[in-house]
Amino acid sequence: MLNLSQNGFCGALHPSLGHLNQLKFLVLGNNSLQGRIPNELTNCTNLRAVDLSSNQLVGEIPVEIASLSELASLDLSQNNLTGGIPSSLGNISTLSELITTENQLEGRIPEKLKWLHRLTLLALGRNKLSGPIPQSIFNLSSLEIISLERNQLNGQLPSSVGNLTSQLQYLLLGQNELSGSVPSSIGNLQGLTGLGLDSNNFDGMITEWIGKFRYMEKLFNLGRSIATETD
Repeated sequence: MLNLSQNGFCGALHPSLGHLNQLKFLVLGNNSLQGRIPNELTNCTNLRAVDLSSNQLVGEIPVEIASLSELASLDLSQNNLTGGIPSSLGNISTLSELITTENQLEGRIPEKLKWLHRLTLLALGRNKLSGPIPQSIFNLSSLEIISLERNQLNGQLPSSVGNLTSQLQYLLLGQNELSGSVPSSIGNLQGLTGLGLDSNNFDGMITEWIGKFRYMEKLFNLGRSIATETD
C-alpha cells in the first residue's frame, strides 16, 4: 500500500509510479496534485484500489485503466477531469465502486457499465453528463447507492428502476432534466433510506408507491410539478 493522502503534495503524478508493479492500494486523495493521470499507472496490474480524489487533476480518464483487471475501487472525485466516462470501464469485472463525482465530465453514461455485476456504488453526480440513463444500469442487482444528481440527464425514468433489489439504499437523481411520470415500479425498492428526484421535470401523480418505503429517512423534494393523489 502507498498512502500519501491528506498532505500538501503538489505537481504532477510522476510516470515512475508505473514501476510499482506489485502495488495493490494507491491512496493519494486530499492533496494538491495537478496534471493528467499518467497512462503508466496502468502498468501496476495488481492494483485493487485507486484513490486520487480531492486534487486538481485535469484531462481525460485514461481508457487504459480498463487493463487493471483486479481493480475493485476507483475514486476520481473532486478534480477537474474532462471528456467522457470511458466505456472500457465496463470491462473491469471486479469493480465494486466507481466514483467520479464533482468533475467536468460530459457525454453519456456508457451502456457497457451494465457488465459491472459486482458494482455496489455508482457515483457520477455533479458533472455535465447528458442523455438518458441507460435502462441496463437498473439491472445491476448488487447496487447499494446510485448517485447521478446535478447533471444534465434527460428522458424518462424507465420502469426497469424497479428491477433493483432491496439492497439499494440511496437513489439520487435530483437536479437533472428528467421528465415524464415516476414509474410505480419504484415502489419495489423497499430498502431505500434516501430518495432524491428534486428539480427535474417530472409530472403526473404520486400514487401508492410513496408509502412503500419502510426504511426511508430522507425524502428529498420531489419537485414542484408532481401532484399528490388525494382520493
